[in-house]
Amino acid sequence: MAFCSSCGHEIGEGTAFCPACGAKVSAPATPVFDEEDIKENKLIAVFAYLNVLVLVPILAGRKSPFARYHAKQGLVLFVIEALLHFAYGTLKSVLSPFVAHIAATNGYSSYNWLGLVLSLLGVVAFAYIAFAVIGIIRVLRGEAKPLPLIGTLPFLK
Repeated sequence: MAFCSSCGHEIGEGTAFCPACGAKVSAPATPVFDEEDIKENKLIAVFAYLNVLVLVPILAGRKSPFARYHAKQGLVLFVIEALLHFAYGTLKSVLSPFVAHIAATNGYSSYNWLGLVLSLLGVVAFAYIAFAVIGIIRVLRGEAKPLPLIGTLPFLK
């Protein structure tokens, strides 16, 4: 049984509009996979959200549509994390000497810059962990929903 995304009212199958609030009921956007495939490949699909272990479902789950779906989601997460760490390292190595020089000539501490950058990295790390946990929970539930914000990025179709 489905529920309205606007008001939460129970909706019958094949209904186009919610009988309680009148909101349009959209068709499920997530792909439907075979229950046997989901059951057999849950463990493999969990690895998709564990950083470089995304290679496990890419290599071992080639024949499983469920594992491949989550491997693509995990790969998006891994690529974004790698790009952010690369950007952080580049910014830190390129800008730190300039910021330290400016801070030293003006009597300020360069630790403010370093603290800000490390704080931003902490937020990014927390976001990565949150997305990974969301992905793992969805795998264990047998769901195939894209990750919030990043799951629908078009670079890995």
